Amino acid sequence: MVLADPHGTVVVELRDDPGLAAVLSALGADSSHITGGEARRPTPNIVVRSLGSNPWPIAASRLTPLREEQYAVHCTATKSPSGDIEAKRLAAYAAAALHGRGWRTRVLGSGEHVSIALSMEASTGPVHIEPDSSDPTVTVLVTLKAVAQAT
Repeated sequence: MVLADPHGTVVVELRDDPGLAAVLSALGADSSHITGGEARRPTPNIVVRSLGSNPWPIAASRLTPLREEQYAVHCTATKSPSGDIEAKRLAAYAAAALHGRGWRTRVLGSGEHVSIALSMEASTGPVHIEPDSSDPTVTVLVTLKAVAQAT
């Protein structure tokens, strides 16, 4: 079994969440406004960035080694009188889509497997204003445990 980086799976899980899709639809957007990496999309948008990976020490002696992955999920709304509220709402639904989810495996089209043992929202930050666009943004920090190697 070949394992893939779970970054793309996090993006897909956000795109597949019906609650988040409804919020985006109400704001005049769709799931194509959820991307990975540094991609800039028209607002509102959600951009998932990887913050890195570390071995999970608790699992070091177990048969299936896990690693801890951290992501910043940037939820940006349109600059408007209600923009702060919209950014907070996007962040709340993005956090809910990933928080407390248990074991799941996704087989990608390439035959690679993504195995995630647990995901949890670490924290949701305050609204800040993007310096280049003046759009309100809320960042959700997400931590997940993923299988570190094929078993």
